[in-house]
Amino acid sequence: MPGLLRGVARTAVVAGTATAVSNRVSRRQANRWAAQDQQQYDQQQYAQQQQYAPPPQPAPAAPAVPRPKRPTNPFLSQDPEARARRLARALVSDIVVYHPAKRRDGLRDGSLKLLFEEEIRKSWDEYVDQVGKQLADSTTFFTDALNEILADGQPVFP
Repeated sequence: MPGLLRGVARTAVVAGTATAVSNRVSRRQANRWAAQDQQQYDQQQYAQQQQYAPPPQPAPAAPAVPRPKRPTNPFLSQDPEARARRLARALVSDIVVYHPAKRRDGLRDGSLKLLFEEEIRKSWDEYVDQVGKQLADSTTFFTDALNEILADGQPVFP
C-alpha cells in the first residue's frame, strides 16, 4: 500500500509540474506571436503613412518633444479579439504538444472529448482568466482552436 501511495504522489507532482511548464510555454508563445503581430502592424502603419504623406517640408529647428512610450508588452496593446484568438490557439497547441499519444488515440477512437475533458477545462479556465468571461463567451475562438488543432479539422467540439 505505501508503494501505491508513493506512485500516486509522484504522478501528482509530475502533473503539477507539467501544468506549470505548459502555462509558461503558453505565455511565451502568446508574447512571441504578439510581438510579431505588433511588428507587422507597425510596418503597415509606416507604409500607409509614407504612401499618403505629403512631401516633407523643411521644419524649423525646435526642441525635441519626447514621444509617448509604447507599452512594454506589445501583447497588451493589441486588439482584444486578436489576442483571444492567439491565446486560444496557444493553449490548445499546448494540449497537443504535451499529449500526442492520447490525441492520436482520441482521434482514432472518436473519444477526444472524453480523453481531454480535464485538460480542456483547465485551458478554458486559463483562457477566461486572461481574456475575460464576456469575450470568452461571446466568441468561438476557443472552440474553433479545439476543432482545428486538437480535432485535426474535424467538427468534434460544438
